[in-house]
Amino acid sequence: MSDRLDALFEGLRGQPPPAPFAPPEAVRRRGRQRAQRQAVLAGVALFAVTGLGAGGIVTVLGESPQPVDPASPSATEPTGSVPTTVPQRWLLTTDDLPGSGWSEDTGETVQGAWYWDGAETWCPEYRVSDYPSLARKQAFDVRGWRRDETALAVRVDQVVELFEPGVGEQAITDVRNYLATCSRRPEPGDQAAPTYYEIESTGFAGDESLLIRVEPYVFVGENEIEPAGEATYVAVVRVGDVVTTISYYNLPDDEVIPLVQRAADRLG
Repeated sequence: MSDRLDALFEGLRGQPPPAPFAPPEAVRRRGRQRAQRQAVLAGVALFAVTGLGAGGIVTVLGESPQPVDPASPSATEPTGSVPTTVPQRWLLTTDDLPGSGWSEDTGETVQGAWYWDGAETWCPEYRVSDYPSLARKQAFDVRGWRRDETALAVRVDQVVELFEPGVGEQAITDVRNYLATCSRRPEPGDQAAPTYYEIESTGFAGDESLLIRVEPYVFVGENEIEPAGEATYVAVVRVGDVVTTISYYNLPDDEVIPLVQRAADRLG
């Protein structure tokens, strides 16, 4: 037996793994994403770094095509060139945020836009092949900020996604199609708690924009499904082939649209 095992291991020596191992930070990031989704569904309206937002405000599909995560996005691009990474100038800063007292989280809360997070686990109609822009994303970057000095913690998260030339419009179409396919309230016999989405406003920034109300649900006991907490909001804005997603908690309504418009201006 020992001789056969020695021969087996000798044959495997030096062979590369069937696929590259994910870097440690990517593994940690995906773990944070799953934890964040669970927190949201438990009614915790917070994308704090516990370790980008989104959850992202939430994050990415379990087995869907993943964009290449640039190790250090370029802060500048040569004049007239077409970016292939997310320049830092496209991202909001604390100077763009309303009021004062903001601090930037140094960790990541999301790996992709919020609407793809765990979709295959609770939306039986979801098929990754129905959203072609997912496979044509070139790069993304994320930021998160919090303001804890007020009675209620305030949070803003941003995801910026760069798509291949000509794919930006498809990306927004995919978001709309996803909302139409997966948005619903609980029904008798549900095996997974759903999420209800409603587009409340459009056309307020950039080339295309959506303000989306998000109502997640959770199981209470074995069979009862109830709202996970208060509804939250997400703004999705396209400028050319770049899409930015802004999620926020406890930010006053009158401060949201100006912030999203500033985010769109940075992409122009």
